[in-house]
Amino acid sequence: MSKDIVGKPRLSLIPMLALNEVAFVREYGERKYGGAQNYLNEEPIVFIDAALRHLYKHAQSEHFDPESGELHLAHAACSVLLGLDILVRKHMVEETYPEYTGSLESLYDAVPDSYDLDMGKLYAHDDETDGGAGS
Repeated sequence: MSKDIVGKPRLSLIPMLALNEVAFVREYGERKYGGAQNYLNEEPIVFIDAALRHLYKHAQSEHFDPESGELHLAHAACSVLLGLDILVRKHMVEETYPEYTGSLESLYDAVPDSYDLDMGKLYAHDDETDGGAGS
């Protein structure tokens, strides 16, 4: 009998070498900004802006961030993941606890990192709302 994996994320598809580079950037950020959950105090646009700055530097042939020594692309990926994490947590809280009125920083307590992966996608793709644009 095989385990039912329909609707579950295939985490093995995430490239681990790239994810390791993102983890190094996260460790740097934790040291620089103090605390693993401090990013939850920000709005997602802060991380989109940071990602774009790192992408622009990479596009200009500067591959390593001079301050951290880490790859600009890893910084960009990390920034996108942090912004996405905030959006997902906000969505989960709004769907699960519609009466929630707490601050962004308390989202970490409202939605733990170990949520049930069987829950499926949080945002359904809707061609009508995004003009059919791909990712």
